[in-house]
Amino acid sequence: MQTVGTASGRGRSKKAASTPRGGRTKKTPPPAKKAKRSGAVVEYREDENATKRQKRIDRELVRIYAMHGELTPEIVLEHSSNPKAALHKEFEWNDSAAARAFRVEQARNLIKASRYLAIVKGQEANEPPKIARVRRFASAGVAFRYLPREQVISEEELREKMVNERLGALRSWCTSVIDVPELTQLRRGIEKLLRGK
Repeated sequence: MQTVGTASGRGRSKKAASTPRGGRTKKTPPPAKKAKRSGAVVEYREDENATKRQKRIDRELVRIYAMHGELTPEIVLEHSSNPKAALHKEFEWNDSAAARAFRVEQARNLIKASRYLAIVKGQEANEPPKIARVRRFASAGVAFRYLPREQVISEEELREKMVNERLGALRSWCTSVIDVPELTQLRRGIEKLLRGK
């Protein structure tokens, strides 16, 4: 199993590598540092169970990072435009199909951006109303299918699907911050509550 690096959660200044004209830099990812914080040492390793496709993608992304000192979608796209590039087949190069996919994503963002106020009263005695901006349309168990939020909340079956989605999102969040010391206490509290679900 290959070790990628370790981290302590401490900040490190970022310095982008300059790329010589017509050439490539030999910049590699920052050297690993082993440090202990709050009794924990974080070590990063390659996922041996990843698919061959994912491993190929990961290798190419690391290679592109080593050349530029950073990754942006534009950099990855530029390196993938050549038909012989490792990631070329990961993109839709048919302009018509790509344009439609882009517009579908724009439509999805419009739906997700539509919000209104939810005003919750009477949860506890003498508690002032809680007001929050929430999405007007909610997904409920079916990917990219949205219904009015009040319908999803009022129908038990739809609400249960929504709850399961949100619980899944919380579990994913906990996994995504497992190496962030500042969020350890919050993560553990959420994980403890989720174990009762």
